[in-house]
Amino acid sequence: MRRAVAVVIKDKKERVLLTQRGRIARDEFGKWENCGGAVDEGETEEEAIKREVREELGCGLEIKNVLYKDKFKTDSGTNWQVIIFEGKLIGEPKPQNKDENAAVKWFKKEELKNVNLATYTRQDFIRFGWINK
Repeated sequence: MRRAVAVVIKDKKERVLLTQRGRIARDEFGKWENCGGAVDEGETEEEAIKREVREELGCGLEIKNVLYKDKFKTDSGTNWQVIIFEGKLIGEPKPQNKDENAAVKWFKKEELKNVNLATYTRQDFIRFGWINK
């Protein structure tokens, strides 16, 4: 089973930080998503999400809690376990590799319904009640 992590990051104004998938994204180029990625072998989920935030945003991360855990199987038959954290940034976010993450932006929750979201990020926000299907 492959493992992945993502983090929902909000600021004091309750805006949500998203990254835009860059030109070398494996799919959904240009769509907006939560920061995250795969858990490397020998790495805990907590270590993985802190690494992903550092690699993608150039910041540290304080993990607040786990929002939820999920398991699913892709169309190609890969089993995944995903953990979605809530966290607080330590530092100012900036894309570290624009080929992977073209941009970083804070969005008000009411703006999210009009954002071109990656599929799984859209599913997260529906689950949280932030947007409708």
